[in-house]
Amino acid sequence: MGGPRPGGPRDEAELRAIVRQLAKDGVTSLAVCFLHAYVNPAHERRAAEIVREEAPHMAVSASSDVSPVIREYERTSTTVVNAYVMTAVRDYLGRLDRALADLGYCGRLFVMQSAGGIATAETMARFPVRMIESGPRPGPSWPPPTDD
Repeated sequence: MGGPRPGGPRDEAELRAIVRQLAKDGVTSLAVCFLHAYVNPAHERRAAEIVREEAPHMAVSASSDVSPVIREYERTSTTVVNAYVMTAVRDYLGRLDRALADLGYCGRLFVMQSAGGIATAETMARFPVRMIESGPRPGPSWPPPTDD
């Protein structure tokens, strides 16, 4: 989308055309990562909104939502991983939720996060990167128990 224009408006018509082409090419998930979105996420969030308008079927991960940190590489790579697994995790959690309902479960589905704690299935469908490396053993795995 042209050269950088800090603080200025982006070419929304060009972005819309690019998104339509990506959708036509079969893209199902997209990571949106702007260099300084951790400080001011407005442009990045607008770009994500345009993607949702032009391709409602496409999953969108914005770095300012997924990992709003100063380090560009870490923020971008985390957002790309989130986008990569988003559709598979969203579909899986949807199937799991329906299967539980079919079995008569009336509660809310929660998922373990890799950093500890739990989140709703809806949240994890938006931020699946937060459950990578989570497993059946919650809590810290270091330091190992001692016999003291």
